[in-house]
Amino acid sequence: MKDFLDKLASDSPTPGGGSASAASGAMGAALLSMVYSISRKKILKTLEKDRKEVLNIIKREREDKVQKGERRNKVQESKNFYEEEKTQKVLIKKLKKSAEESKMVMNKLLLLVDEDAKAYENVLRKLKKLKKVKIDDSKREIDISKTKKDIQEAYKNAAEVPIQTAGLCHKILKISKNLSEKVYSPVKSDFKIAISLLEVGIEGAALNVNLNLNEIDDKNFVDKKRKELKKILKYLD
Repeated sequence: MKDFLDKLASDSPTPGGGSASAASGAMGAALLSMVYSISRKKILKTLEKDRKEVLNIIKREREDKVQKGERRNKVQESKNFYEEEKTQKVLIKKLKKSAEESKMVMNKLLLLVDEDAKAYENVLRKLKKLKKVKIDDSKREIDISKTKKDIQEAYKNAAEVPIQTAGLCHKILKISKNLSEKVYSPVKSDFKIAISLLEVGIEGAALNVNLNLNEIDDKNFVDKKRKELKKILKYLD
């Protein structure tokens, strides 16, 4: 983390805002994975405790140690537990899957931290090359044309990376929407922080996407990417 922040604080243009956005999303995804894992563990512990109590009730009934008046209530408690257990097992499975998906997205976003920097470094290299070509009169027009084409491709790639960042953050946010009321109370603040980090990841990535799209001449590509981005940003409204 310190190495990354030192690079971010340097006078180099990379890594920049795109990498920071991917890092924000990665931290959000990591926090969500933690929240889901802890919540799942708590539910498992509670179920185990309740199961022991139910088994104790059944044992006492068999030994005829339960008064007739309370027998009916105890039987009902047992039935309620087994019904609740079915529901909780579905939630446990969902929390496990969500924790795994969040961690997978975290790892993908970590890769995009570097990919974003590399994509923009490539743009800068192509722009520098065009400048050299224009200065050197001995270069032919075909060299300028090819370099301009390369610059356009570089900008397309530089737009594609933050769109991936925004898409991954959006994917995890959609999952979190259905689980917001299911997380364990002591980690609800972590859950909210995770959501904020993922939203920052989307907003920051969107700024980078638009900056790069403004430099691209291919209208079809630009329109397609703006539509993709619009769908993702709709979630934040």
